[in-house]
Amino acid sequence: MAIIYSYPVYNPNGSDLLLGSKVVDVNGDPLDKNVTVNYTVGALANYIIADIVRKIAWEFVIQQDSLGDRPDGSLSFELYNSGVNFADVTTIKISDSTSGGKYALEYLQSLVGSTISISNSNDINNFGIYILNSLTQDPIEPTFYNADLTFKVGNGILSNTKLYYIEASAIGLVGDKNFVYTQAVPAVTWTITHNLEKYPSVSVVNSSNQLGYGQVNYISLNQLTLTFSAAFAGKAFLN
Repeated sequence: MAIIYSYPVYNPNGSDLLLGSKVVDVNGDPLDKNVTVNYTVGALANYIIADIVRKIAWEFVIQQDSLGDRPDGSLSFELYNSGVNFADVTTIKISDSTSGGKYALEYLQSLVGSTISISNSNDINNFGIYILNSLTQDPIEPTFYNADLTFKVGNGILSNTKLYYIEASAIGLVGDKNFVYTQAVPAVTWTITHNLEKYPSVSVVNSSNQLGYGQVNYISLNQLTLTFSAAFAGKAFLN
């Protein structure tokens, strides 16, 4: 037999064959006798990719496992809904481990308060972008955490048995947001709805572009009031 390095060198093709030994059956049980087999390069590549993905992704499920438990390493809804649009998702249960058994709770907790994406590992156009508002341990199923989500943008539906990445996302972010409010009619109190989803800093000018000063009262992340000692018109700049 010729020395291996004497054979020609080619770039591999997906249909090329590799020689190997089969040591377990289709159920993962050891074979009594190893079997010599061929593998295609494409099949081996797909296996390696799938194995890596399972370690960093969660499998979406719409039913319990054979023991009646919520499957470890899964994403699911409280009532196992199927075919749900990303745009309709407000809460979802997440296992504290990935589909491949990697413990990931600290990673998930680090995403709280951030913009995240939940995306199909095999379809880049199947995704949802959310604010992860909170992540709380389920009191009945302690290895699962309930994620409270605010939908931002997305496309498609969550599909049974598909693997989904959960990661920080910059989609839809265009830098720090700001808002300019115009008070056309003189008033002592200005009520401003800005929808910036934060407590912004505020600067005020009157109709002559002179700085004004007043008391800021933050009603919520999206609304505030400005109260002045006298009524006047002008603009408020929120950053």
